[in-house]
Amino acid sequence: MKKLILVALFVNFTHTIASTNYCDQKNDPIAKAMQNAIGKKEIPGGVVLITHQGKTIYQKAFGKVSLKPYKTTAKEGSMYDLSSLTKLYTATLIMRLHQKRVLDVKKPVSFYIPSFRRLDKAAITIEQLLTHRSGLPAESKISHYSTDIEATIEHIAAVPLKAAPGEKFIYSDLGPIVAGFLAEQVTGKPLGMILKDYVLLPLNLYQTFMFPPPRFFEQIAPSNSADGKLLHGRVYDPRAYAMGGIAGNAGLFTVAADVAKFAQIFLQKGMFEGSQFLSEQSVAMMTTAPSDMPVNEKRGIGFDIDTKYSSPRGELFARTSFGHTGFTGTSVWIDSNSQTIVVLLTNYLHPDGKNCLHPDGKGNISSLRHEIGTLAAKIVQKPAALKAKK
Repeated sequence: MKKLILVALFVNFTHTIASTNYCDQKNDPIAKAMQNAIGKKEIPGGVVLITHQGKTIYQKAFGKVSLKPYKTTAKEGSMYDLSSLTKLYTATLIMRLHQKRVLDVKKPVSFYIPSFRRLDKAAITIEQLLTHRSGLPAESKISHYSTDIEATIEHIAAVPLKAAPGEKFIYSDLGPIVAGFLAEQVTGKPLGMILKDYVLLPLNLYQTFMFPPPRFFEQIAPSNSADGKLLHGRVYDPRAYAMGGIAGNAGLFTVAADVAKFAQIFLQKGMFEGSQFLSEQSVAMMTTAPSDMPVNEKRGIGFDIDTKYSSPRGELFARTSFGHTGFTGTSVWIDSNSQTIVVLLTNYLHPDGKNCLHPDGKGNISSLRHEIGTLAAKIVQKPAALKAKK
């Protein structure tokens, strides 16, 4: 009996030491990477959260959440503009509607939206919208986006294609925007309401908002300025902003813990609290690239798998891992092999927008994502590697 107690104490002590080593500032390479980026003024601050096998093993805030008009320290519960991570929630909504047979992702968009019944766009499928293989360009004139959503969709339907549907991968905001409108069409409800009903509330994502209430103001990370005003609690993305603050491509605000909770369903084959939130088939369609997709163009419905935007994968996570990035400096990466989720939330555009990504997805934030992904993989694969070298 004494022997068993001693073994238990030893195991508990060892676990405590391991946890201390990668949470201790001096021996924490993730903290070093974040502080280095802050020191170089690449980011004002941010939050890193890592889960492994369903448990949070790392959660830490760094630097400032705001530099202007006043300085505010970042906290683990700081709230960030998710930017393009919103596309994952839109894709999840679409797959839930697909499961309920409200729509069929294999069908052409033109089946649901008359303005797409054009010679060049009639064959575009909903799946192609969300795997960025519709042929739609990366963007179009912001002046054509407004709260008149139908007019906005008419504009997108008239934009010349950059490639034939299904021909190549072109990362585009337009596809998810159309998908969000399509969800409105088939349900007869506004996108914000459908996202709440089908995704946010069923997953208990109570700190995820389209328009964060005033009580969260102090914990919201502001981004860059628009129209001479600092964007604080309003989406940065100019198209979503013009469309009223929420669209299929951007508009959600949340905390790191809620991102991890959302991501966890994709490690649990769609299960949430004992219920099948997403079918296993839906999860597979979202997280697995079709075999005919070329190298460096691998996407699922919503998720990035292996493209030039896959920097959060780092050096060690599997090529079959998946995730997404957001222009404001956010990312989530999920590795099924090690049952790991890595969330990085920053507002690197703050305060003046000088840290913008290059068109090819490379840049300082891309390098930081890559580094955090590599270090996170080291934690879960070999925690001892993070112990301080004496």
